[in-house]
Order: sequence, then structure tokens, then C-alpha cells
Amino acid sequence: MYLAFFVRYAVGAHRGKGPRGREFPPHEVRLRAALVRSWALEGKPPWATEALEWLETLPAPEVLVPKVPEAHWRSWVAYAPPHDVAALPAHRKGQPLRHHALPLPGRLLTYAYPLENGASGPAEAHLSALKRLAGRVTYLGTSRNLVWVDARLVEDPRAAYQEEAALGPRVLVPEEASPGAGDLFMRIAPPGFLRLTEERFQARVRELPHRWVPYREPGPPSPKTPSPWGAWRVLAIEPSLPLEWAPLLAHAARRALLSLLPPGAPPVLTGHGEEGGPLKAPHLALVPLPNVGHRHGDGRVLGLAFLLPKGVDKAAELPLLEALLRLQEVRLEGLAVRVLPPDGRWALAERRWRRPARRFASVTPLVFDRYPKRGDFLAAFRFSARVAGLPEPEEGWVLPYPRLWGVPLSRHFRLPPGVEGYAAHAEVLFPEPVSGPILLGRGRYLGLGLFAPLEVEDEP
Repeated sequence: MYLAFFVRYAVGAHRGKGPRGREFPPHEVRLRAALVRSWALEGKPPWATEALEWLETLPAPEVLVPKVPEAHWRSWVAYAPPHDVAALPAHRKGQPLRHHALPLPGRLLTYAYPLENGASGPAEAHLSALKRLAGRVTYLGTSRNLVWVDARLVEDPRAAYQEEAALGPRVLVPEEASPGAGDLFMRIAPPGFLRLTEERFQARVRELPHRWVPYREPGPPSPKTPSPWGAWRVLAIEPSLPLEWAPLLAHAARRALLSLLPPGAPPVLTGHGEEGGPLKAPHLALVPLPNVGHRHGDGRVLGLAFLLPKGVDKAAELPLLEALLRLQEVRLEGLAVRVLPPDGRWALAERRWRRPARRFASVTPLVFDRYPKRGDFLAAFRFSARVAGLPEPEEGWVLPYPRLWGVPLSRHFRLPPGVEGYAAHAEVLFPEPVSGPILLGRGRYLGLGLFAPLEVEDEP
């Protein structure tokens, strides 16, 4: 049994604006925020409070949406006057605001919460209250997404969606037990969402309380070797930079980040050993993320990923998160590179780099840990894979030209200080699917030796 919220669009497109505008499906926190708004419009009655607090006890929902490719997104820039009442309208300069629209082949979304461990009884008791709150919802995320919402108890959400929409949905299920295994991450309302939202509203904080949950399409997961990398944090940059500058950008970003870490920060964040030398154990990696690997790839670096080795204590991760909140810009040879929240671009999506695959091609040159003796490149590949905590590849090839669209020649890259050796573009084939991101060779903690899965090369 499921408690399902059926969201039907009044228009044929999903709209968004700003850095997070390309968000589809709308994250579950959008629906919960709309229900809290209905609760406030009702006058915050006790029956509605009880229903929303009970809803917080349910696990993350399954999400059913129309099947629409990401390539169908359309974006444009409009200019809006700033909120500056002190200046006359004639003297206000319009501020650019990016808008996004995604045409929908079907207008129905469904958020289906599984009812487990005897939750069916309370669901029936609260259903009328939830239906009333859902009936007052008029938009989702932005006022341009006009919707009607209904709440029902259903046995099979997919069959109910098929009957309502007359077409098959794309189904996304949560993967909370396997972080990093999902195709995408969605913001889900945490326990205490109603209380936290009310507190933030009173404090005039616009950001909704949320937690990130990985989602994937259902099906038997393919056997794969897990990635040695765990926590993933991404920031966008402006302006975008040539991929040839990627290692220097990572080096400059690392210096800026070290200046923001508190004294006594864990070695896994600083990369320094007890005596101040380089840390031999796995530590924080800064990986520039470029727009490459598809026919519109222009080779520009759009953001930075901050990767921690798998198994790092949460207490060690907290100083990194606090430093990233304070990181505003990176100085690169006199150029000020602004650091911004991530948006929905494909190059910045975690699934673009984590997707399991057997065959990978280099995005930034691989600097071999050991020089290939007598032309035995496979032995050099295997040594670099062992050092990086990855299985030994079945095959490996050094390429005279890059395999991926938008990637420049290896000799055009500018290596950071202290990194030298035999550098080349490469392609590797593992004996079984391996989950990325794949970083091999010297300088991998600064984004060198970054490989992309070829199975997703042509995705938008």
C-alpha cells in the first residue's frame, strides 16, 4: 500500500529559474513545502499539523514522472529590475536572470510513499486532512508551474499512473542504503520538516531544510566494483575556463581551501602528513569538471568536484563543508574565478562521472606513476590502478589523440607544480563494471588522470 500524491500540470512544460532551475523531476521537498504553505493558509489547525508531522515519519517516496530527455531543456536570459527602491526606475540597470523550460510529453507526476510496519491505519486516519491540504496547492516550486494535487491510497503506483496518464512513467526509487549508487540525487524533507520550515520562515531564510538521497531507476544493479571515492561536493565556477587550465585551477582552489580550513584540520583534508610532507594515504581530491564527451562539448571547465575517500568519518567532513560555504573565489594567475552553487548542467551531475562502466577514456592526461618500461603500457596502467585503489584493467591503450569530443591534446595541458612524468591520453578496459569517478596516476588529487565512462559519452 502507498500514500500517493498525484500532481497534474495545468501547462505543458516544467519551468524553473536561477542556478537550480533545471530541476526535473521536482525534488520531493518542493511538494512538502507546498503542503506546508497550505497548512499556513488553513490557519495552522491541529488536524493539519498532526497529518504533516505523521507524513514526516514515512520513508523517501518513489517518484514517477514523464519520460523526457534532458536534451529537451530550453534556457534563456531575461532582465529584471533590481529591488532597489532608492533609485529612480530610469537609473536601475536590469539584472540578468536565467530561465529554463522543459516541455512535458505527459502532465502527471506522482510521489508514492510506501506504507510499512502498520502505517496503513494512520494513513487512512490522516487521508482526509492530507487531501484537503493537497487541494489547496496551486503551484510547485515556482508560480509558473500551476498544478492540481490529489492524495490517494493505492496498491500499485505504476498501474495508477498508467491509468491516469495513459502512458508509462519513468520510475525513480530511493537508494538510501547504497550512497553513490543512484543515477541522481534529490532533496528530501528531513524529520522535523514542519518545525524547521516554520523557524526558517520566521528568520527570513529562504533555503528549505532538506537531506540528499540518491535515486535510480529500478532494475537489477549490474555487478560492479565500488568506487574508492565517497562524499561528493560540487561547486560551479564563473567564468568557465579552458580545459588546458584545469590542473592549475585545482591547484589554486586547493590553496584557497587550505586557507579556510581551521587549525588542526584532519590530514585527509589538508593532504599533509604528520611531519608536513605529502600524505601517502588517500585524501581530498579537487577535480575540475569539463563539458566534454558529446557533440556539443566545448572543453570548458564548468565546476569543481571535491571528493573524499570512502569511509571518511563525518566529523572530518564537517570542516570541509564549512570551508566550502566560505569559499567565494579562486585567484588564478590574476584572474578572479567566482565559486557558485551547482546547477543542473550535465557536466556537473554526479551520475555523469559515477556511472558504472568497463571502458573509460581520459578527460585530463594520465601522468603514469611508473614509466612504461620497454613499451609495456599495460603493466604501467595496472600499477597506477593498484595505487589508486582500483582493479587492474584488462586492457589499456595510450592514444595519440583524445578519445572524447572537446578534449584538447595532452601536450597542451599545463601541469601544476610538483607533478611531472610521462603524460598521455589513454583508454582502459576493466574486466567488470567499475563505478566512477576514475582518477589515475600522479596529480590525481588535482584532477589529472580523470576518466569518463564511454557508455554515457553521447548523453546530453
